[in-house]
Amino acid sequence: EVIRQLGLEGDLVFGDGERPLRGGGGVAATEWCSWRGATLQGVVHDENAQVLGGVAGHAGLFGTADAVARLVEGLAAGRAGPGELAVADMWDLRHRVGTHVLGWDTMSVPVSSAGTRMSAPHTVGHLGFTGTSVWLDRSRGLVVVLLTNRVHPSREDGRIRSLRPAVHDAVVDALEGGMG
Repeated sequence: EVIRQLGLEGDLVFGDGERPLRGGGGVAATEWCSWRGATLQGVVHDENAQVLGGVAGHAGLFGTADAVARLVEGLAAGRAGPGELAVADMWDLRHRVGTHVLGWDTMSVPVSSAGTRMSAPHTVGHLGFTGTSVWLDRSRGLVVVLLTNRVHPSREDGRIRSLRPAVHDAVVDALEGGMG
């Protein structure tokens, strides 16, 4: 429903966990999955989401960086979903458990995958196992989406931990004309 309200049909799609998305050739392959006996392409990579049928609250959405940004912007503005007040409540730090609010992460201290340049108390985000991330700095109205493929050909590469904050900081610096 949210995707329809924002006019993102076709730009954001959910996989069913079994069949590759139509046109799955446009979706990057992730890694070889021994228990599925295939290189994953156009199906959810996350094992927990796979067991749940391919879509869960944290995984199973396929889309472009632009579409993901438009989704987050639409939620933040109350143009879709439960409404602006409900989303504001969802991101309210009073609901935080550890570094998480309802369905979203907040910036960790002292090191965050969001980097150091976003406004910590006003920033929420989501990290995907395959190397994706989206962070929303609500005080700036800034959404940064990073879609990578850190698990191809194998999940053993941990460089994403330093890449994510570097990219997020570089985006803020570029937009504000600063140099970190």
